[in-house]
Amino acid sequence: MESGNSDVPAIEKMDAVLSVLLDQRRGMTQAEICIETSLAKASVSRLVNALQVRGYLEIEDGRISLGPKLILIGGAASRRVDLVERSRAKIKALSEEIREMVKLSVLRGSAVFPLLTCESPDPIRITLDSGSHFPPYIGAAGKLLLALSEEGFRYLDEVLPTVSMRTHTDFSITDHGQLLAALDDIRSRGFATDLQEETPGIYAIAAPIYDAGSRVIAALSIPFFGDFDDKTRRYLPLLQQYAAEISVSLGHHSQEDL
Repeated sequence: MESGNSDVPAIEKMDAVLSVLLDQRRGMTQAEICIETSLAKASVSRLVNALQVRGYLEIEDGRISLGPKLILIGGAASRRVDLVERSRAKIKALSEEIREMVKLSVLRGSAVFPLLTCESPDPIRITLDSGSHFPPYIGAAGKLLLALSEEGFRYLDEVLPTVSMRTHTDFSITDHGQLLAALDDIRSRGFATDLQEETPGIYAIAAPIYDAGSRVIAALSIPFFGDFDDKTRRYLPLLQQYAAEISVSLGHHSQEDL
């Protein structure tokens, strides 16, 4: 009997079914799932059928187990955790060396999200609000990911044509053609810059992080106040060095290593 569960949203029922299957290498029968979850037979049957069709579950000899799509999702989540953990010490070391904020950012859908930040130890410093995210056509990290990542290519093909680019400062790029030219420049140089496009007085540089398949999966960036030319000259070699070290820790090998 599904006592007290008639109003439970479908997502919670799905979570209950998937959760009881996590540690079951041999899988479970539908009756066993009903007992473990206290869900009604009809609910379990509908969920199992829907999840099987979509690849989340497999059924063999009447036993239900997790399917290949969940393995892919789990692998993607694992890679994200791996990226953060393998980057953490490097980001902290770079921030301490140059006494500036250092960010690790990814592009997901239509926004750039900082996965990890390390603020400058100095009392006067750039800060970032928790949960911040930005459109990818502004800022060094966003433009770099647009220029070099698979997620960026999808954004350029599917999203950008429908976007009216907003002005954040007098230096913001608001024209599609101007943005595409800037992205070509990034591909040629291998790094990106922010010339006060997002916030007046704040500049930034960004370098790519590669995975074992030589795909750009994140951007390592340094936002800063002050003399853009002087700080870029001093910071860029360090930024590229640390980005390369993180990439190597993720299994990437440059052409020079092959």
